[in-house]
Amino acid sequence: MRIILAFALLTGCASSPAPKPAPSSEPTAVVTTPASEPAPAPSEPAPAEAEPPPADAPEALDRAAITAGIDPIRPAVRACGTSNVKGKVSISVKVGPDGQPTDVNVVETPDAALGACVAKAMQQARFKATKAGGSFKLPFVF
Repeated sequence: MRIILAFALLTGCASSPAPKPAPSSEPTAVVTTPASEPAPAPSEPAPAEAEPPPADAPEALDRAAITAGIDPIRPAVRACGTSNVKGKVSISVKVGPDGQPTDVNVVETPDAALGACVAKAMQQARFKATKAGGSFKLPFVF
């Protein structure tokens, strides 16, 4: 919304109508001001940046670090196989330098629900911090 202010000279007394201003070739002064806009909603706080890995952290994930990260979630993965579905679920996992999975994809599965369950369990895995993170593929046979 804009507020437009135009200034004109008024002459005469209060009881008589003001005379119309003479036409002029000069432009009329117009001042525009923006209407007050509502204050922006407070934004969510920025996520805290992950702490850098220790100076002695390995460059990337190795087999031992992957095994150590997977072992605690194996019971949850086994619990996914309670149905009569048999077969292999292959998971592709990308891990950030902080040791948390950043991307988990089901590459192969005999059943969509079984693959989704394994992927969800894999999201809970935590790995040793590294300088560059890493990625791996892992099969689970049911």
